[in-house]
Amino acid sequence: SISIVSPLSGSVVSGSVNVQVLASDNKAVTKVELYVNGKRVASSTTPPFSMTWNTRGLKAATYTLQCRAYDAAGNSAWSNSVKVTVTK
Repeated sequence: SISIVSPLSGSVVSGSVNVQVLASDNKAVTKVELYVNGKRVASSTTPPFSMTWNTRGLKAATYTLQCRAYDAAGNSAWSNSVKVTVTK
């Protein structure tokens, strides 16, 4: 299972955003990737899974965050989607 625990959906963010993810599996979770509007922007291989999303240079808008976790057997699963608004 995988879920984004921070930021919460509906959050207003700017600058460097810490994205925290809870991921667990009956086998070891080996990697978590962060996607913003469908594009991979960061990854982490060490629990607790936390990644930084740099919003500098992005236009003020609403963005969809989603994470994908991989286990040692090569299986993967997608997290919930989280919509956040980037401000300047």
